[in-house]
Amino acid sequence: MSSKVYDLCKECTPLTDSDIQVIEAMQPSLQLIANMVGCDVFIDCITEDKSTAIVICEANPENVPSAYAKSVVGMLARKEDEPAVERTIRLGIGTKYVKAVTQERTEVMQNVEPIFNENRIIGVLITEKRAVEEIEAIEDEKPRQVNVFDNLIHEYDWLMQYIDEALMMVDDKGKVCFRNMMAKELYAKLGYGGDILDMPYDNILLYQPEREYQPGELEKTGVEVTVGKYFLRVKQIPLGKNGIQFAIVLSDITHLREKEKELVNKSVALKEMHHRIKNNFQMIASILRMQSRRSENDEVKEVLEDTINRLLSISITHELILQGEDDNVNIYEVVESIKRDLLRSYIYPDLEVKIDVIGDEFKLNAEVASSVTLVINELLQNSFKYAFTDVTSGHIIIEITHGKMYSQVSITDNGKGFAVDAVKRKSLGLYIVDSVVREKLHGKFKIKSGPEGTRASFDFKMYN
Repeated sequence: MSSKVYDLCKECTPLTDSDIQVIEAMQPSLQLIANMVGCDVFIDCITEDKSTAIVICEANPENVPSAYAKSVVGMLARKEDEPAVERTIRLGIGTKYVKAVTQERTEVMQNVEPIFNENRIIGVLITEKRAVEEIEAIEDEKPRQVNVFDNLIHEYDWLMQYIDEALMMVDDKGKVCFRNMMAKELYAKLGYGGDILDMPYDNILLYQPEREYQPGELEKTGVEVTVGKYFLRVKQIPLGKNGIQFAIVLSDITHLREKEKELVNKSVALKEMHHRIKNNFQMIASILRMQSRRSENDEVKEVLEDTINRLLSISITHELILQGEDDNVNIYEVVESIKRDLLRSYIYPDLEVKIDVIGDEFKLNAEVASSVTLVINELLQNSFKYAFTDVTSGHIIIEITHGKMYSQVSITDNGKGFAVDAVKRKSLGLYIVDSVVREKLHGKFKIKSGPEGTRASFDFKMYN
């Protein structure tokens, strides 16, 4: 008597009877995989059109919601909807973590492995999970329960290929009655000399519970353990059927912990670098300040003081990075620091200058922030030094505007103004501003001035 798998293969595929037998042998195990990893599982077979496959059999998880409302057996999988299926059939190699659109037009993530018979590819094994957004939308996910069939404790090569984690099952006698190749290889790396199959589980368990766990906690989140140089996450899934107590899923997360350690070390090294840069700027500023005090030439003193302020403005970025958690700085903090330093530096007994900062608050990376800081400092210095001569008070507004690609800073004072074209030709400060905005920030610098005051603005690219 022929099966549904046989009839569908004969009707819709070029598979031989030998090929169909391979598919039929695999079909009963699909439900185990679906339940174990909580996803939809399919076998698609090739058709005469190599760019299209057909769904021959399926299994939906019994412990979590399926991505499908109805059966899709007998439906086609087209390459434009399921590129991972077409790639695996064409190349004969597995494809992991690729988006696909289901026959019901929902988005899923697919892992696809080839199925061979006598070195010929005859189909693919597909596992699918909902897209991340759909998974997060499920608020009341049911705890995983795994149904196990008596005849499924076997080591199929295709099953070993699929499961990326070490998997073991422990029977009622406390012995390992099943382990996949990942589990065998993992325990070999941990120093076990023999195969763990048929070993007492007490001999290979990797953790002893130090507290009582909530129902479902060990199977959902697991426990992280350290064994030598390896970091592992251990999940224990209760079964309690067909003579099997529970399953153990081991994930080797050593590479993740090593990456985290690398990132921490890099972060420490970057903090140290910014600390040294800040100290070097301040040391150079101190040397220049000593030189300025010894000079009797007022023009030299002015040049040195301007240079000192430029150095200290750049060091502000590095100081703020040291105070933060990453290599980014808040532009509001940058402006407030510049404002504070300039108010301390330019003290005129007969002049009171008010500075207001308005607009958006956002973060910049260190390289962009250093250039923005230098430009803002330069423009504020110009206002302090030249806008308010012969008056007793002044007002400066710094406005920050955040954009997706380009952002803008404008500095407006109510000073006496100046002839822009004449001053720009001989002003080192405005030359520096124009060069930095153009070459470092990839933006434009604009300045307008008249009897009622001056407005200087520049836009800058958010990311270099």
